[in-house]
Amino acid sequence: MSASYDVYLVLQRFRDNVDRYRAMMEALRPVGAEYLPAAEGFYQASTDCALVALCFSPHAVMHLGEDSLHLLAHRSRLPMIVPACLDGAERRRFFREQLCGYEVQVAPGPVAEPAGRVIDLLARRVSVLAEGALGEHGLELPLFQPWWQRSSAPDLSSC
Repeated sequence: MSASYDVYLVLQRFRDNVDRYRAMMEALRPVGAEYLPAAEGFYQASTDCALVALCFSPHAVMHLGEDSLHLLAHRSRLPMIVPACLDGAERRRFFREQLCGYEVQVAPGPVAEPAGRVIDLLARRVSVLAEGALGEHGLELPLFQPWWQRSSAPDLSSC
């Protein structure tokens, strides 16, 4: 089993919405460090997009299962990319092509509030980037759609 089960939250138009994203991460505060010991951040200036990788522990996968981890990540109400749910070619493309294009990285580390802390560190690093034209390009990989959103039942698809 790998060191963590990662769920990447997508934060588009990051520079204009830092405060909003920080507030959205508050929903992850109750998740204990035994389940979510670290988070990692990435930022791409050309798209003004950030990714926050929630690094769930193997303990979380074993005790809660992947669907429950997706539910926990969805508390933030942000779009997700879950590499474990991509097919092999998409997963390789995500790591080799997409993620390599992000110029700013905040490495994972054990912190008390990992997701919110990553937002603050990313915002600090992004603020020192030179002002430039930011493109409107989106992600080329499919965003993860949790099982409850794929359902045809209207009460579940509105989550």
